Amino acid sequence: MIQRITCYLGTGTEPYENLAVERFLMEAVEEGELILYLWQNRRTVVIGRNQNPWRECRLTELQRDGGSLARRLSGGGAVYHDLGNLNFTFCVQGMDYDLRRQQSVILEACHLLGIGAELSGRNDLLAEGRKFSGNSFYNHNGYAFHNGTLLVDADLECLGKYLSPSRMKLEGKGVDSVRSRVVNLAELHPGLTVEHMCRAMTKALESIYQLPSETFSAERWNQKTLEQLRTDFARWEWIYGKRLAFTASFTKRFSWGEVTLECLVRDGVLLESRAYTDAMDASLGTILSDALRGCRFVPEELCGCIRRLPLEHTVVEELCAWVTEEEI
Repeated sequence: MIQRITCYLGTGTEPYENLAVERFLMEAVEEGELILYLWQNRRTVVIGRNQNPWRECRLTELQRDGGSLARRLSGGGAVYHDLGNLNFTFCVQGMDYDLRRQQSVILEACHLLGIGAELSGRNDLLAEGRKFSGNSFYNHNGYAFHNGTLLVDADLECLGKYLSPSRMKLEGKGVDSVRSRVVNLAELHPGLTVEHMCRAMTKALESIYQLPSETFSAERWNQKTLEQLRTDFARWEWIYGKRLAFTASFTKRFSWGEVTLECLVRDGVLLESRAYTDAMDASLGTILSDALRGCRFVPEELCGCIRRLPLEHTVVEELCAWVTEEEI
């Protein structure tokens, strides 16, 4: 039974740090306590625990625009975060987990702002029939959290831009995101800001649980643990290589011939690659296949391998442009 509610408003916008804070708070929550963590990420795509990043996100475009890719602990689909987006996490011990009550906090916050909202299925919250919040869940060793997004005044153009998958033919084990019609709450409540939403969430929390909220005290933090968690969330192996195995196949016609590149990728690294081509240079297929084997499956590293090939300069440049273009 919840006897104490604690709020923590995040102070930074770096995604790996924020995910570290989320994990820390989950394991810091005490019996009978609920911690509400409100936080924001700068331009970031956050994928679910079991998703394939190449399938869910236009990585090249995101990175070109200075964005970040992060993988969270909880499942579900890919989401886009920016400073018009407010993220929430309810942390409790397992016996105190009550999803419907936690979701009712969000519905009540919307009600306080004069916005009619409703639950759709298990994961989504709608306003006027359009999605403004997706939820996901995680539990471990008797601790649990329920987290999600609140679209307040996010850049919906970027949301569609970065979450659109490339045309690579991927056969993946990840969970596909459901592209839903979405709405910013500021569209329904002109002038609404993230700060307004934070205040409404705190008031709603106190109303639903009939308790005054406390602030998470500085003495409860362990900086060394936070730094280690942040390092873990920023690791290549966590973001790109977590239980992923897929085959990618893509084709491009150049003035000098057509190339089809097939790759077996596991843990974000090309285990095997095979290039098929009708180019006049009979060695191109073998050279390209051998060069890419063992390379990380990201455009800049693929291009780096290609630039070392003993091929004509124009061929090298066109191959590099191919693997780094927006949709290959």
